[in-house]
Amino acid sequence: AYEIPKRDWSSDVCSSDLPVYLRLKSKLYEEVMGEYYNWYEKNPEESKSLTVQFTKLTKVRQIIADEKIAETIELAENIIEQDKKVIIFCNFTDSLNKICEHFGKAAVKVDGSMTKPERQLSVDRFQEDDKIKVFVGNIKAAGVGLTLTAGEAVIRSEEHTSELQSRFGIS
Repeated sequence: AYEIPKRDWSSDVCSSDLPVYLRLKSKLYEEVMGEYYNWYEKNPEESKSLTVQFTKLTKVRQIIADEKIAETIELAENIIEQDKKVIIFCNFTDSLNKICEHFGKAAVKVDGSMTKPERQLSVDRFQEDDKIKVFVGNIKAAGVGLTLTAGEAVIRSEEHTSELQSRFGIS
């Protein structure tokens, strides 16, 4: 059976010697992680199931995704200011919709609810329309099989973005 190592999250994760992208200071994040660890310790049989663990940790992933939206938007805006088109991949539909809302008519999206012709229309508009600067796709629906060569930068919104920031000279 797989066992998750126990950690003192208050000192490990908020430690100032960790890189910025690993320091999660959100009270909501700490609260949900605390609930997870309490559940894990109090339910030894149920917590043996990786499926149950992953389901419970999805809530944590959603919190992280919500916290990354502002950073993703800022990074995308900086790339657009350099007259480049940007592709943004999200794991969660809520993040995708918030990012699309922010960019309005300058963005197209692809998510799992769209038909194949609707997806292709979004791809074609991104590829051919100079006014469309942002392609936002759900990683499952848009991560494979689409031609997005008009994009010069790719952002995975729930992952840390310092590599892209340094590549595009963004501090």
